[in-house]
Amino acid sequence: MTNDPGFRIRQVGRNDQGCNEAVGLIRPSVHEIGISPSNKLVWASIDGTPEIVLWSQKETGPEWLYPMGFSPDGSVLSAFGPSTGTSFDLYLLDLNERDGKPVPREPELFLSNRFGECFGQISPDGHWMLFASDQSGQYEVYVTSYPKPGAIYQISRNGGREPLWNPGASEIDYLSGMQMYAVDVSFDSEFRVGEPRRLFDGPFPDVPGFGYDVASDGKAFLMLQSKAILKPSPRPHACDPRPREL
Repeated sequence: MTNDPGFRIRQVGRNDQGCNEAVGLIRPSVHEIGISPSNKLVWASIDGTPEIVLWSQKETGPEWLYPMGFSPDGSVLSAFGPSTGTSFDLYLLDLNERDGKPVPREPELFLSNRFGECFGQISPDGHWMLFASDQSGQYEVYVTSYPKPGAIYQISRNGGREPLWNPGASEIDYLSGMQMYAVDVSFDSEFRVGEPRRLFDGPFPDVPGFGYDVASDGKAFLMLQSKAILKPSPRPHACDPRPREL
């Protein structure tokens, strides 16, 4: 489903464990795509020019990175992944270019603590970061300031996963159990958040990554459904893409 300013490819392959082998994002305005196969984050132009490895696993830092989205001007990529000694953390990658191509840089740690933070996405106005965290004992949806984290605002009330900024409205959408919720937000002089309202019910399985997307006008949802009623996991599923020993 296409969204301004770009199209997200949530899944391009599956391995024998049923896990995502690659996740892709088309960068705003320039029509290039970043893909995360195995334990690398690569830049691949749609015109077929050679790939550029933006990041690869090292002894320190994240074990892998799951790309989430871009800043409004396309200069920063948000991602999350497990760090050594912690749970999931939020990262930022600077995509400054040279000769029209991004220059590989080490990811910058945006938010890290003993809790799990995941699904971090920069707001359409470029001043806020949306994410999910289990700091309350279960996963809930939160917002903090960007480019530096500050006060944290809780968005969901009784559990929340897979949050998205709605591209066609001043609202945040997220799943809680088998239900889709929306919360009105305001980006005036300060961040304001309304009460969650239920949009519709599933069944919606808790899959690796995202199981839905929102149209550019914010009025239609593309949902992955399951005929079998599946009980969502209290933790987000982000499959370990490292090769297994045979």
